[in-house]
Amino acid sequence: MDEIADRAPVMANRVAGILSQMFRFGIHRAIVEATPVQLLYRPGGKEKPRARVLSEEELRAFLRNLDDVCRFQRLPHVLRVLLLTLQRRSELALAEWREFDFKTKTWTIPDAHAKTGKGHGTASAKSFAVSSRVSGSAFIPALMRASWPAVFHLNP
Repeated sequence: MDEIADRAPVMANRVAGILSQMFRFGIHRAIVEATPVQLLYRPGGKEKPRARVLSEEELRAFLRNLDDVCRFQRLPHVLRVLLLTLQRRSELALAEWREFDFKTKTWTIPDAHAKTGKGHGTASAKSFAVSSRVSGSAFIPALMRASWPAVFHLNP
């Protein structure tokens, strides 16, 4: 852990967190009786918030290469919608078709799905153009009337 902390302190904290989760899982499943990382402190120390934004060239590269680097067919669409709407992953993961109004190009996030507990509306013509390709070809009304309410499924 020290070697990781010397090179990449934030990564060391992430590894420590994953180890902790893994051993807690093992305890719950009765695979192990105790966790050897119980007293592990943050090996990378206190993290400093970063104020970094992507440059225009980085954004272009991100958008240009999404289809080539994503393992699952829907993931590029999900990432584009997140980038264009600037909404939280959890809000998109919980999104249901009835929250979208394709005539006015608005997405109304209900209170129950908002992190703050206070719903809000978002609009982005570009994000709606991107989401129109979610199904792989076109955003057809039959897809919206499908038997599942969720927009994006967890299964690829």
